[in-house]
Amino acid sequence: MRLNTGLESSAIELLRMDVRTMKGERIRKSGQGARRTSMLVVFLVFVGAFAGMVNLMSENVRAQDIWEPDDTAAQASVIPTNGTMQSHYFHIPGDEDWVHFSVTSGTQYIIETHNLGVQADTYIYLIDTDGVTVLDQDDDGGAGWASRIGWTAPTTGTFYVRVIELGGGGGPVDYDYDINVIESSTGPDAYEPDNSPAEANPILTNGTMQSHTFHIPGDEDWVIFPATEGNEYIIETHNLGASADTYINLYDSNGVTILDGDDDGGVGWCSKIVWLALQTDNLYVRVTELGGGGGPVDYDYDLNVIEVVVGPTFSISNVVPYRYSIAPGEVVAYEVTVTSVAGFTGSVDLSVTDTPPLLFPPAISTFVPSTVLVPSGGSVSSTLTISNTATVMNNNYLLTITGSDGVATSTYET
Repeated sequence: MRLNTGLESSAIELLRMDVRTMKGERIRKSGQGARRTSMLVVFLVFVGAFAGMVNLMSENVRAQDIWEPDDTAAQASVIPTNGTMQSHYFHIPGDEDWVHFSVTSGTQYIIETHNLGVQADTYIYLIDTDGVTVLDQDDDGGAGWASRIGWTAPTTGTFYVRVIELGGGGGPVDYDYDINVIESSTGPDAYEPDNSPAEANPILTNGTMQSHTFHIPGDEDWVIFPATEGNEYIIETHNLGASADTYINLYDSNGVTILDGDDDGGVGWCSKIVWLALQTDNLYVRVTELGGGGGPVDYDYDLNVIEVVVGPTFSISNVVPYRYSIAPGEVVAYEVTVTSVAGFTGSVDLSVTDTPPLLFPPAISTFVPSTVLVPSGGSVSSTLTISNTATVMNNNYLLTITGSDGVATSTYET
């Protein structure tokens, strides 16, 4: 906004008059002309400064947003739940804005601020139907300093949102923000309830996808599938929502013993486990959101299990001790068990590598025996002895034990 004071136009007209006078008469005394010009310049500078000050003041006088007054629950403006943005700003320090919206029991809603001015940091409260009781609140759950609440309505009615500037600031510029409310049709997925082994849903092992959602914070999903001894199973999550980060655990048939776990073995934040079944039985998979998050949008994922028929093979099924701290100059013995899978029988050669390499000089690793004869349906053990030198560097080393019969291999990391 710019005020027209009329002073600028008057000064310009005066200048024009002075120029006309100077052209129409002969200035005989240069001193008088200099004084007259000097006075005129001073006057013009004063008028220009005054007009600039008025304009600056006018530019910092900004009307309240169209939703004011909206400083209490009683003054709250209606906001639709179709995602339409409302533009607000904290026009004075300590300003607060209230909106209200109608909800349906069991429906999920996202309340979020957007497009914050450079000085703004929103904080939002979700208020119950009484306009007093705080149901939820958030500071920076949205993008940057924006706020976000995901919520499932417990009853049908009218609820309120109170928005404040976290630092109590406000002013005519840089304190803008937008707010919207989105009603989501995404509720519990079709497999709920599936929050325990007892509630686990069957999943096919032919790669068919199941679509799930962490519909509330802390949600977990369980599935069960039949495993056949000797076959390999690839358990993987796919197509994660923007806020999802899966973690999967594979459980034994008792639903208690963890056989394996993975966070990011798949693509991006997806999880992946490759498991060789040592016996025919039902196995469970538990899927959780790594950060414990959940909500009506952006927390979806797909899950599948693929069976790969391997046939008779073997597995390095146990290494004792699993973790050990070897002191310089110490000798430690590991018992390594090789187990027949799906009727495998034959000779298996054993070897070990370490990462990073044991340097200066390396430790001495020996298997006794280095080749074992695995009986069908049974198991056999070999002793791995590691003789550590006094000069081996202190470090954490990953030992990879490998067995091979010339066709198949099995590895075990410890």
